[in-house]
Amino acid sequence: PATAAINAVNKVSVQVPPFWSKDPDLWFAKVEAQFATANMTASSTKFNHILKSLDQDTVREIREVVRNPRRGHEYEDIKAELLVIFGQSQASKDTELFGLSGLGDRKPTSVLRHIRGLATDKEMLIRAFFLVQLPADIRKILAVQEFHSVEAMAKAADNIYENRSSQQISVVSYQPQDNPSTEGDTEPVMAVVKSRPAVSNSRMTNPTVRSEARSCKGGSCIFASLIPSSSVVSEASGNGQARR
Repeated sequence: PATAAINAVNKVSVQVPPFWSKDPDLWFAKVEAQFATANMTASSTKFNHILKSLDQDTVREIREVVRNPRRGHEYEDIKAELLVIFGQSQASKDTELFGLSGLGDRKPTSVLRHIRGLATDKEMLIRAFFLVQLPADIRKILAVQEFHSVEAMAKAADNIYENRSSQQISVVSYQPQDNPSTEGDTEPVMAVVKSRPAVSNSRMTNPTVRSEARSCKGGSCIFASLIPSSSVVSEASGNGQARR
């Protein structure tokens, strides 16, 4: 009878407020204070109190946990899921902290409280300040990872930085070589082309010459490809006249 009476008092004394989706950390601190005051320890009981405080849209977000909580860990699971979905990540807090610009429409004391809410301890503040010193691409990689200390984060940043530097060196050091055979063939050919006199291209329609020009492909026909077609046709015309 005494135990039943205590449980009845606990059920009445715990009044969980509606869920604060914009500040779930603070909401859980308030709720857990009520659980402690009521000496409520059963995970399933706390789970039920939390679930009652959620609106329809929020329950939909944590559908799987509501339907299949781990037995004996119901409260821990629903709390973790709500914090993941609605809680502000530390990376987001860091970005907001170093993006603050003046008082705006708030008092200095209000801004200070906001800063303290973002930088919950000295280690987090150092972490945030360290992150903003890094290049943007490295910062993005680190921001989505969890590290047990700032030192561990710095070592990971070293690895990313070194790998990135080695890749850049490889790209800079690679310079494609020109084809020596093609380059060597081009110089004498160009000399021959420049030495040819400019003559009439009146026999441009010669089918034999067109056929030869079309048959040239690749480096072996570089001579024909570099000499203007007018010069080739004119030369053929001159040779024909000489034969006559």
